[in-house]
Amino acid sequence: MTFYARILELHPEYEGMRAADLAAQGMACPVERSAELLGNDGAFCEMENRTPGRCMKCQMNFLTAEVLTP
Repeated sequence: MTFYARILELHPEYEGMRAADLAAQGMACPVERSAELLGNDGAFCEMENRTPGRCMKCQMNFLTAEVLTP
């Protein structure tokens, strides 16, 4: 399962939104979603300048990554 699928599972109100839509709207930031999805509240952004293009690419990488379950 990808993080995108997990976000849709937890947030049915996002149904119909593509991964690119979530990323374009800044709704899939790994730092902001890490506590909800991973139980980790100590995440930090590796990009000090949150430029739109780099931030969206980071979110897309996150959304397409597989959730590792024990």
